[in-house]
Amino acid sequence: MMHGPCGSIRKSSPCMQKGKCTKHFPKRFLPSTSLDEEGYPVYRRRDDVRSIKRSGIDLDNRYVVP
Repeated sequence: MMHGPCGSIRKSSPCMQKGKCTKHFPKRFLPSTSLDEEGYPVYRRRDDVRSIKRSGIDLDNRYVVP
């Protein structure tokens, strides 16, 4: 499942409040999965060329909902 588009691409998305996505998308590209300071997983996100087009906007791995 894909989240978005939102953020600077589409500021009128329902998830946007005060100029930021309430779900923290787009996520960062990361080389490996790790745990954050509170013990929650931060999943690996590969920086590759695959993407899909949604509402005329290309979405890559940063918008994938785990």
